[in-house]
Amino acid sequence: MKLLTIFLLFITPTLFFRVKRLTLQGTVKDGTTGDLLIGANLLVGETGTVTEANGTYALYLNPGKYKLEISYIGYQKLMVTIEVKENDQITRDFSLEAEELLLQTTTVTSGRYEKPLAEVTVSLEVLKP
Repeated sequence: MKLLTIFLLFITPTLFFRVKRLTLQGTVKDGTTGDLLIGANLLVGETGTVTEANGTYALYLNPGKYKLEISYIGYQKLMVTIEVKENDQITRDFSLEAEELLLQTTTVTSGRYEKPLAEVTVSLEVLKP
């Protein structure tokens, strides 16, 4: 029994450390101007990250094949398939294209609304010389 406990103490940690999380890093830029996009969203399934103030991101992934969605307000979403292999450090820069959104036309008009004089609230202050 003692031998089994010692065996498990030494073998169990090595099983947990075998799954190595790998880094996917890079930048997200405007496709036209090349400006870095601050706060762009990068999603892989249920997890993700947001670009930093310098436009960079870092995702920590296990080896495998992933669908990465990159989005930013006012830009078209970008879907990319990425394969992460063991001992990989992947650097990928992405460019997003601006998306023009057309909204329906809104007409603003004004009219005169008359309230009866008896219902108008007026503050009055009498000044004496």
